Amino acid sequence: MFLKIKKILLSLKSKSTFIKESIWVIFTEYLWLFGVFVISLLYNRYYGTASLGIFSYGTAVSQLAILGLGSAFSNLIMRDVGINSKLNKAYLVKVLQIRSFIIFLTLIIVVTIQFVIYPLTDNRQFIFIIILIIAKGLDSLCDTFYMILLSLKMYKKYSPIKILHALSAILFVSISCFLKYSITVTYFAILCSSFLFFIINIFYFNIYKNEINTIKIPDLKSDFVIKTSEDITFRYLAKESWSLLLSAIFFQIGSRINILIIFGIIGSVSLGVYTSGSILITCFTAAAPFMGIVIFPVLNKKFVENPTKLSRFIVGIIPAIFIVGIMVTVVCYLSIPFAIKLMKNLPAYASYIFAIMILVIPFNYVIGVINSLFIVIKKQSIGMVVTFVILVVNIALFYFGALFYQIKGVAIASVISSFFQVASYILVYLIVSRKYINRTRKL
Repeated sequence: MFLKIKKILLSLKSKSTFIKESIWVIFTEYLWLFGVFVISLLYNRYYGTASLGIFSYGTAVSQLAILGLGSAFSNLIMRDVGINSKLNKAYLVKVLQIRSFIIFLTLIIVVTIQFVIYPLTDNRQFIFIIILIIAKGLDSLCDTFYMILLSLKMYKKYSPIKILHALSAILFVSISCFLKYSITVTYFAILCSSFLFFIINIFYFNIYKNEINTIKIPDLKSDFVIKTSEDITFRYLAKESWSLLLSAIFFQIGSRINILIIFGIIGSVSLGVYTSGSILITCFTAAAPFMGIVIFPVLNKKFVENPTKLSRFIVGIIPAIFIVGIMVTVVCYLSIPFAIKLMKNLPAYASYIFAIMILVIPFNYVIGVINSLFIVIKKQSIGMVVTFVILVVNIALFYFGALFYQIKGVAIASVISSFFQVASYILVYLIVSRKYINRTRKL
């Protein structure tokens, strides 16, 4: 009896530690987003809306080309290094090389657009965009180091350095703005922050490399475990990431096509209402992707140990996540009157549309946790097909919703789309997982 009570207490202590570390990771990512918000606010306040537009454009280009494409490699790092810690150096070197190539390629494309296809009238704006691309590129290189730490659950090493990274960018830009330096100085302030932390990450990783290399992960018998660092080749990374890259493209199209449909069919006012509702929802669902980052190592470990165990875990955790989403939805609903007053100039029907749109929140929380399932089970190509099907369904839902029911139809379409995405991920995963389990049993 005493041993049983002791076991329960140790289990609760272990879970308590995991929750504390998870909160730190989520807080770290929130602070990173907050830094982008503060910098955007400072640019608008001190240099004007036009300058903010250039900043937003440069940020968008760099994020799509560098961080968007690079995200595939972050998932691979968390999956493979999370199983075999000895792969950390091989992954670090290879992914740094690939991301450096992506940065270089992005710069060539932007320069070509500037001087051949669509030249900017102000050469200084072009310089700002180049600086941002380099800065965001350096941030993506830093992200490679961060993913190694996350994959090995070194949260106490990860959070402090990324928090300092975010704070340094805020501090450098704030000082430049408060001292009323030219906008060129503030761009270089961002670049200096990114370069500084790239160098710091190199030294930081070297300091803790012995600790990283001595981390022992249980030897799990699975055909999904990569045994040696020599297996991490460019060919392997290309094979594993191409479907993830296509999925990212499909996702980017799917997340923006609704904007074009709404604007083209029902006009700018309805688009403004929809965008305002989306901003409100984002405020209450920003934690969802970070929950996925925290839970990813758990999903990875359970699948390698036993695919059946992962299926049971997924079926068990989804209701809990959905309930959390419902509670967040209630809080969001109560905040709608305040949000409408804060945003101003919205039509009277906006509160009704918001009340429909926020029903996506529980589904978004589930999506944030399960969207990496196909990466965990090494079936990225199936995940790519599912993402493409979701894209096609989204286009149909938003088009016919806007065409026949105007803004109300769009709000309803967003809810149906989220439900369809969750159902598709879970259903296809369970089918694929069951086939894998049956195949391994026969062997």
